[in-house]
Amino acid sequence: MQGRVTALLPDGLGADGPVTHQRFDLEVDGHRVEVDHNLTLAPRVPLTVGETVVVRGQFEPDPGHPVIHYTHHATTRHQGGFVEAGGQLYS
Repeated sequence: MQGRVTALLPDGLGADGPVTHQRFDLEVDGHRVEVDHNLTLAPRVPLTVGETVVVRGQFEPDPGHPVIHYTHHATTRHQGGFVEAGGQLYS
């Protein structure tokens, strides 16, 4: 999924327990999608508001709060994903 970064959010805990996630909002086809990027399994992505990034992960299409997570390398529980920013892959 490709989108434009619209907001850098404070780091937060993921749904998978006490693991810190880098959080940011993307605008994708006129919709806001939050990205939760696990910082235990992948490096922090240097982002700026307004830049275009590509994200691969698991999309949760909650109508009130759509989220993409699992943007890190593959684990025994999930396929691999990534965030591509500035010509670099972060996974």
